[in-house]
Amino acid sequence: MQQSRMRWLIGGGLALSGFLVALGCGSGGSVSTDRYALSQNDVTSIVFPGDLTKVTEVETVPRANFGKSFDAVSLGYGNLDSNEINTMNLGIAVFQANRLNPEDGAGPFFNQRNCLGCHMEVSPEAGTVPTPVSRALTKDAFLVFCNANLLDFSFDELRVYGGPTQHKRSNPGYPIKTIPPLPGAPVVRSIGMRCAPAYIGRGLMESVYDDDILANKAHEINGLLDAGGATIYPTENMNNEHIQIANGSNVIRLSRFGLRAAGPTLIQFALGNNPGGLSSPFSPGLNTPTPIGDTHPSHDLTADELRNCRTLVRMCAPPTRVPIVPGSSEDRGRTLFGAVNYDDLNNVASPAAMADPLSRRGMLPLADRNMTSAVAKGRLNCVGCHTPIQITGISPADVSGGVGGKHLTNKRAFLFSDLLIHAMGHGLATTRLKPLSGPLGTANGADELGIANYVADANVLLPGQSTQTVTAEGLGLAEYGLNPRFFPNQDGKFILPEDATLIDQGHATPFTWRSATLMGVSLSGPPYLHDGRVLGGQSVNSGLRQAILFHAAGPANALTPPTSEAQLDPESEAFLSIRNFLRLSASEQQDVINYLRTL
Repeated sequence: MQQSRMRWLIGGGLALSGFLVALGCGSGGSVSTDRYALSQNDVTSIVFPGDLTKVTEVETVPRANFGKSFDAVSLGYGNLDSNEINTMNLGIAVFQANRLNPEDGAGPFFNQRNCLGCHMEVSPEAGTVPTPVSRALTKDAFLVFCNANLLDFSFDELRVYGGPTQHKRSNPGYPIKTIPPLPGAPVVRSIGMRCAPAYIGRGLMESVYDDDILANKAHEINGLLDAGGATIYPTENMNNEHIQIANGSNVIRLSRFGLRAAGPTLIQFALGNNPGGLSSPFSPGLNTPTPIGDTHPSHDLTADELRNCRTLVRMCAPPTRVPIVPGSSEDRGRTLFGAVNYDDLNNVASPAAMADPLSRRGMLPLADRNMTSAVAKGRLNCVGCHTPIQITGISPADVSGGVGGKHLTNKRAFLFSDLLIHAMGHGLATTRLKPLSGPLGTANGADELGIANYVADANVLLPGQSTQTVTAEGLGLAEYGLNPRFFPNQDGKFILPEDATLIDQGHATPFTWRSATLMGVSLSGPPYLHDGRVLGGQSVNSGLRQAILFHAAGPANALTPPTSEAQLDPESEAFLSIRNFLRLSASEQQDVINYLRTL
């Protein structure tokens, strides 16, 4: 394993089967706990093995209706019963409720008036889509920061000063937060930017049994090779929710939610990094980091409200895929991607296919995905990370007596993710901040590269709302993000990108990201990627092409996608895939993009 990754690992590889073993991992740990005992807590999201003889096709939302309206029937799985509809609608009410004043739970510090402040994509093709299945309105949904010590790799999220999330607004009467200057070497300030994800198929992700995720690590399945042709061994993330959820379990177990798969539970995922500035029984005092007092209710979100939000997120279904015509551009792109023809049920749904680890995942045979061969049909091997199909087990919604489990248990789910974390190189980890001197899209609102930049305000205030504006400049954060910066360790080999923030990330490092799911990828963006660096407002074709190229971007290409092999980072696990993509003809590259548009 490369030293740059080893330095960041909190512990060695862990095996999961019938028992979940908690090892320290910086938070105390606990004794071994069996799955049944852990599952009795509704928060813990425990999956049990499913029954392959009972697997059925996952339900989807008709593509023409996907994300077009904000109601349970338009967002959820088919054949919802009245209880499922009612619970989803309760979640919708919380998701879109405007927090106008302290009595509504606003503030005292926040980014958005409601959840839809981030989940409101605007694109030339999709128009305005204010629903949970949308991405953020702008690149800068929120900014995170911390202090990093380069000698001992310790981190301070500056929670007493409101970290690790920058809140852009404060209610009148509350002084704007301040962040102290750096104490000096060897401490640096790390920043990162985040773009709100699309909540598509999260309940399906939650329902994949741990052992099936771990099986994706096998080279016989993923076929991944590094820049030198050596076998890549991807990593599962392991974490608990003890630090981020008050009184949560400290049992360390397989995690899958969030950009680095650091969260083991959907409750934790729903809390996020608090861009709305809301506390709850799971996070009391989350937004009261300074000693100025707090006049808003002690629990802005009740436990039931947060569970209803979880049901909403859990039940947002993927869109129906576009049928692929044999011999079409999309079909050629499917083959280059490394996927089988999954419209042929004999390939993926027959008893024989279910028994074969590649067929049941919708992957071409390994020999056809040899990334070092120019004649391999699926030579991009995108499926090595973006695994087309996962078979779900018994959903936590079924295990704990929750809502909606029948739509999530024993399903053939087209996630297009292995739910593992991968080292994606230095360019993708790097972030940059450059303050705007004018409105987004104007001459003074574009950076030297000629593209609109990161810091447009995603908050959409309603008439009559008056708040104090908090800026990255005012907090002293802007100066730390003007250029990508890297630091050698004592061996001269380990380098730290700016995005070392959000330190409770389990086994993940600043270089590792969970394989993003590709369900509805052309309907939910651009913007794309964790920080939205693939800007919104452009065509889906252009956005998807940029997102592909950024998978192996070197440090000099943090804001512009690489255009040649010399600009690729050989430390990215996607190096060979992107090298091969660059070697495709323009029409072949478009075939791959056209295939992605069918998902």
